[in-house]
Amino acid sequence: MKKTGTTTVRYEKRTMIDRPIGDVFERLADVDGYGKWMHRTGLFRRSGQTFDGPLGPGTAYSDATRMGTFRGQITDYQPPSRLGFRETLRWFGFDLMEARPEYFLEADRDRTIVHHVAEGDLFGVMRLMKPVAALMARSERARTIASLRRSLEPEASKLTLEMRRALPAAPSVVFQALSDPDKLAQWWGPEGFTVPSLEFDPDVGASYRIEMQPPDGEPFHLSGKFRNVDSPVHLAFTFVYEEPDPDDVDTLVELSLRDLGESTEVVFKQGPFKTAARRDLHRDGWTDSLDKLEQFVSKP
Repeated sequence: MKKTGTTTVRYEKRTMIDRPIGDVFERLADVDGYGKWMHRTGLFRRSGQTFDGPLGPGTAYSDATRMGTFRGQITDYQPPSRLGFRETLRWFGFDLMEARPEYFLEADRDRTIVHHVAEGDLFGVMRLMKPVAALMARSERARTIASLRRSLEPEASKLTLEMRRALPAAPSVVFQALSDPDKLAQWWGPEGFTVPSLEFDPDVGASYRIEMQPPDGEPFHLSGKFRNVDSPVHLAFTFVYEEPDPDDVDTLVELSLRDLGESTEVVFKQGPFKTAARRDLHRDGWTDSLDKLEQFVSKP
């Protein structure tokens, strides 16, 4: 039951972490391990269980912060999809704040969608500081998610390109533009590039080859193999230049589609690259390509 004379603040965020759901749940549930991966630039200092025993509902812990020490317990423990906490900060015998962070995890192949919801009640004098407390709470929860992601994703993720684009067409239409060779040839490549020829028949394990003609200079080729073809939600293939730059390496391209009703969100990922310069070069090229794709699927 909510106490009288309280003020509630709330934070909510969804993010994708490139690790299996079991790994993410294990990291979040290990209250003794937060000190190994949580950034110390914010309020957090250390945390740990306050008694020995298996993790589960009722597990008690302490969370030392720059504001003081929160005493809490796990309130929801449903591996690997749900985890909830409740913790209270007290000064001189009086409750000042109660926080209730919750995590709802959803598997997306070998990645995890993290839906983080945190509510907090402010008591007594803390109610007068709601704007400051709300800002501090949002910053700390965002810092937790950022730290979690950095701790779980490999170092190579820093050299992975990720882009998002909302396209004004249904997923089936967008997937056709991504997978049909005749349609692909009409938008593929940076501004000014054309596709004189291509072999592109998406099937897991099959190879593809695309000839690209820049505005100036000789044509070149890129090729690879299809890793996943799941119409109309996911397409993945390896990507390598046949006449590579010394810093070019074989990368993985993933295109994930999500139905937004009247549009489709496309999440594009490619990597890992060998250097930041090659990643940034591909960012420029794919930005142009996605612009052309958007124009293509917008045609009546």
